[in-house]
Amino acid sequence: MKSRVRNSFDSKGITMVELIIVIAIMAILTGALAPAIIKYLEKSRRAKDVQNATDIESVLVHAFSSGDIELPAGMRKQGYGLWVMMCRGSKANAPVPYHGKNLGTVWCGADKGISFDGVVSDNDGSYCQALDDFLRKEGIDLDSVKTLSNGSEGGWDWIIIQICYDKNGRLCSRVYSGFKNQDGGINKTPVTNIEKRMGRGWIDIE
Repeated sequence: MKSRVRNSFDSKGITMVELIIVIAIMAILTGALAPAIIKYLEKSRRAKDVQNATDIESVLVHAFSSGDIELPAGMRKQGYGLWVMMCRGSKANAPVPYHGKNLGTVWCGADKGISFDGVVSDNDGSYCQALDDFLRKEGIDLDSVKTLSNGSEGGWDWIIIQICYDKNGRLCSRVYSGFKNQDGGINKTPVTNIEKRMGRGWIDIE
């Protein structure tokens, strides 16, 4: 008899009231966990951005030390050098100077006269294919390079990896970040979020 009663009860399944209670509990849990999940995902995206930027920087710094990239003598003026800019999604998220350029999520630039494995950059302001080719040869997948941070507070829309002479004529490296509609000039950008995250600013590489 007890078995028959239990089976009859089990066959009823879940009631509408019970279903509503379960849905309500799930909604509460989702609302409570969502901010933490979003924060975790953004933290992971920023960590990946830092890794991508430092990978590019490491390749460039090593190339300067090995002589694969050479700057002409007598050009130790402030800002002279090369840079790689990567942004999120489209040029709308790039620094202001890039808004009028034909770019996707990455831009390679170099001042005139810089040599990449013997190939000399002969243009200022336009895309530097010699730097692009050099980075690809060194294993950097420029087709997939872009920033992943969502541009929220503490994050960024773009990152620039730049190696150039500072105001004292020293060859330095800087990885810095910013948000769309910012200027993006290396000497117009104070300490940025990615620098705070990395715990460093300008690095003397000579």
